[in-house]
Amino acid sequence: MDYLTLGYLGLFIGTFLSATLLPFTSEGILVAFFSSNTYENNFDVFFIILIATLGNFLGGVTNYIIGYYASSEKLIKKFNLNKDKLKKWRKRLNKWGVWLGLISWLPIVGDPMVAVLGFYKVKIMPLSVLMFIGKLVRYIIIAYFYFMAVA
Repeated sequence: MDYLTLGYLGLFIGTFLSATLLPFTSEGILVAFFSSNTYENNFDVFFIILIATLGNFLGGVTNYIIGYYASSEKLIKKFNLNKDKLKKWRKRLNKWGVWLGLISWLPIVGDPMVAVLGFYKVKIMPLSVLMFIGKLVRYIIIAYFYFMAVA
């Protein structure tokens, strides 16, 4: 799919999909949008970062929801999970797990980590704020280095 031809909608779709459990890169899409800025494609850098952050954030929330609803007795029985260990981890993650939202953007581990936080029912509001901040900062840093490299 050519995300550039869809404009900001393509950027949103691409960054959303990359934040789900699908193996996909949002950094490449972001850089493609930065580098495609010509007279014909005049994408605003602020909107590129904002829309990419929103798409990636909502993809992360989707992972949380998947994990949240996967946390059932049936799943626990199927995989023979130790209920005492699950309770210990739930207590730890309810206390400190929201801070993992800041690193939810990490490749390979970030997306499944958010699903696990959903599984443990970590408080969604503080987690969401920290996830949004982490993803936004990542895209700002990518933009900074991109524009430093092409300047």
